[in-house]
Amino acid sequence: MPFSALVQRQFSLRTSTKALSTVSTGQARGITTNLSRKRRTNPTTETRGLNQSNAANALGLDRTAIPAWVTHLESFRHRSFCTTSVPQLTNLLGSGATTKVPLHGPNLGRPAVQTRSCKTTAQYVADIEKLVAGNQVFREDTLTNYPSFFEESAKGQKPPYMLIDCSDSRVAEQAIFDAQPGTMFTSGSIANQFHEWDLNSNSVLSYAVETLEVKHVIVMGHYGCGGVAASMLPVSLPLERPAHIAVQTWIQPIREIYQTSTRPEIVAHRERHKHTPLTELPDLHDPAFRALVEENVKANVNRIATSYVMRDHYASLPPQDSSIPAEPTGLKSTHVFIHGWVYDLENGEVTDLNVTIGPPGRDIPKSPWPSTAEREKQKRIEREAKLAGSA
Repeated sequence: MPFSALVQRQFSLRTSTKALSTVSTGQARGITTNLSRKRRTNPTTETRGLNQSNAANALGLDRTAIPAWVTHLESFRHRSFCTTSVPQLTNLLGSGATTKVPLHGPNLGRPAVQTRSCKTTAQYVADIEKLVAGNQVFREDTLTNYPSFFEESAKGQKPPYMLIDCSDSRVAEQAIFDAQPGTMFTSGSIANQFHEWDLNSNSVLSYAVETLEVKHVIVMGHYGCGGVAASMLPVSLPLERPAHIAVQTWIQPIREIYQTSTRPEIVAHRERHKHTPLTELPDLHDPAFRALVEENVKANVNRIATSYVMRDHYASLPPQDSSIPAEPTGLKSTHVFIHGWVYDLENGEVTDLNVTIGPPGRDIPKSPWPSTAEREKQKRIEREAKLAGSA
């Protein structure tokens, strides 16, 4: 069974063929209110009253059982972190014993003489204070070096780059390129993915290309990417927790690359683990892991280049030899180039995969970045020199 079908089965609450095509807003709101009240009373179970069930049957609705993870999630949503001590019961339970009674549930009606104890967020204040101090340093340094920066920044943005990178906290694009705020229009996601079915991906690309008129769209992966590593492991079924379903659905395209790629490193890894699948995440220097990071970047470059947004933009460009100005006809004249790069966590280097795609008929300029082959050659020379020195 395809993975997408498994995910759909986990999420869908199917209705019978007799179901009405529409339900009035008032009816839907009433059902939601009743259910939410029941959850507040008993969050670990969901019940449907007789009248409500009859009403649903009358509408032709035949809902399947709610997945177990939904009930589990509701129990956390309404859980209280406050407890109430009942001093009267101390002697009954023995010396030094104190009963803790939750605020929700059957023990709500305990005697009035109680001591309430709640966990607070005081322990987190120190973490937030670090951000407060960092923001103060940022403001002071910026005003010292660029007195008019904030005033100019408030007027609008005109970044030349759009960067699609990973949400990994170690991949800080502005620090990597020593770029000032306002230079890069960014879109971060697990394993630097772009999909047309993802509204966020599409809207960010559309705004960057058509409104901000960026000149470069960069997909930047990184070696050691957790999302890519997870796609090399087998899927543990059934998927019941929301977090697992979300992540596995998102990285499924990378899993498909791993299963179909013809890169020698990936093919060898796939054959080696055909009968003994991986049980642990691959090593950072695993050749197949590094190759899959690169292939994932290339796949996303191709998805962007063939997206409706980019095809429409390229089609709106005036002919290369046209002398007619673009402005009167409302055509965009920005030549957008799409690049694929990889960032190395170990040394901070950025490598160009040489898969740049530009407007049809335009030459691709030579990249100033060292290529992957050049990087690997340099690393091989360094390793050989290190071995020779230790011998």
